Amino acid sequence: MDLYKKKMLKYRLRLLFVAFFILISASYMPLNLLIDKNNTIAFSQLEIVGAKVLPAIKGLLINTQRLRGLTASYKAGDNSLLVKVQQQSLIVKTKLQAAKEAVITANLKGITPLFASLSLKLKNTMDVALTQTQKKGFKNYSNVINGELALIVKIGDMSNLILDHDLDTFYLMNVVINKYPLAIEVAARLREIGSAVLTSKKVNKNTQIKLAILFGSLEDSVAAAKSGLDSAYSYNSSLKPIINPVFNKLSININRFKQEVKKVSEGDFSTNPTDFFQTATDVINNIASLSNLSNKNLLQLLNIRIKKMKVARDTVIVEGIIFLLILIVLFYMAHDYLYKNLLVREAAKKEQAILEELKKSK
Repeated sequence: MDLYKKKMLKYRLRLLFVAFFILISASYMPLNLLIDKNNTIAFSQLEIVGAKVLPAIKGLLINTQRLRGLTASYKAGDNSLLVKVQQQSLIVKTKLQAAKEAVITANLKGITPLFASLSLKLKNTMDVALTQTQKKGFKNYSNVINGELALIVKIGDMSNLILDHDLDTFYLMNVVINKYPLAIEVAARLREIGSAVLTSKKVNKNTQIKLAILFGSLEDSVAAAKSGLDSAYSYNSSLKPIINPVFNKLSININRFKQEVKKVSEGDFSTNPTDFFQTATDVINNIASLSNLSNKNLLQLLNIRIKKMKVARDTVIVEGIIFLLILIVLFYMAHDYLYKNLLVREAAKKEQAILEELKKSK
């Protein structure tokens, strides 16, 4: 290879190196943007996993609470409830299996062993509840229910739901994970205590205080849920006509329930324990319906967000490819221009050298 060819090769290699460096530098920003988009999509997809598993856990929670209430009333002296207790035990086992399948499918970090421990505790409690005193059985079931409430919060934590950054979905998440479950538990405790009082037809000062505190807590929980929903409405007005009618129905049932609780607290035992139990159950079912509706809209908003983010990500990819293609074309044009100029210069140098040789030879 003569000196001229070596020089041309060296020149081309330098141009290729410069082009490679420019392409890598130009790709850095779009690549980081693409990675950020993918991470955001993955974040929201994990939120959807958590939101999908929550209804199964709440179904288990509500039915465990119902079993606790029926067992408490049975132990208070209403022997006619034994069949209902046995039937509810079967329902809880079915809900437990459904929750287990949902947890396994979700496969959220740290949730499966936590659920396994809770499941064992619930089974053991159910096995001995009818052989224990009313107070002991109620306490054991309450411990299990507290574990179920903690599991709901843990799922929200491990699925990124509690870290949601969009305000409409954040406020929906907050009522679904933190407000509704607490309201359901308070209403369930009122149901159980009131039903037991009506069955035994006895109420003391401590029970009256407990009923007053619990109903105040129920009103506070519902008010906190309403405040959270109002905040969600302020950032996404389309939610209000969907959710608000259900909330209004809940408000009506809570007012009706309040009158029943007041009667029990004042020593008026004219209400049938079964009717009181059903009135409280209506409130619980209303809150559960509100929770399911909020959760459904949360899922819809998350899916819409993911679709938008995927469009934005794909746009980044297309724009990045177009940008790189433009750079390649520009480089090719620059290379072609510079290379031709170099050839012209080298040809001129050769011509000059030949002329000088001819002059010297003369």
